[in-house]
Amino acid sequence: MSLPPETFRAVYPRLMQWMNETRATHAEAARPVLSLPHRRLWTYFEPATLAQTKVVVTDQLPLAPFAALGLKRFDEWDAQRMFGVTYLDTIFIRPKPCADDTLFCMQMVRAAQWRILGPERFLRLYIEDIARLGPELSVFEDRMSEKAEMFETGMRFNIERSLLHDYLTLPEGKPPHEAN
Repeated sequence: MSLPPETFRAVYPRLMQWMNETRATHAEAARPVLSLPHRRLWTYFEPATLAQTKVVVTDQLPLAPFAALGLKRFDEWDAQRMFGVTYLDTIFIRPKPCADDTLFCMQMVRAAQWRILGPERFLRLYIEDIARLGPELSVFEDRMSEKAEMFETGMRFNIERSLLHDYLTLPEGKPPHEAN
């Protein structure tokens, strides 16, 4: 099931407005990601992503209104199991996962995905991926977990360059699961 272009055109501005307002609301609490003690992570991401990404440590994660906008399968998210969410260049993460390098790495992967694909393309592909496969089978979620697992094993590679390669080989407009 493909996301109709008119559906995306209708929800995209509303989602971006919500994300920008949410980021502005939490701007005072946002800290540069480089101020955190995750030094091992810094070699896995590009300097620009590290310099631009901010983190807000919070017990209450702000969840975008995907389901309220009528987007399918987003009502399947279990907010209680979530440890973090990333909108554009801002990571919102619960205190305990923030201290865990691998869990924090997952959110850095998401920040890199936003940066590489850009907001419009990222959201379009992400929404279509979730609508088609659901959150448990999402290719975006799988790639995030895969890169974090590779990090956890100590594999030496640049996560962001690996993602860039994945997405450069993705034909324009094609969801990630069709590129494999």
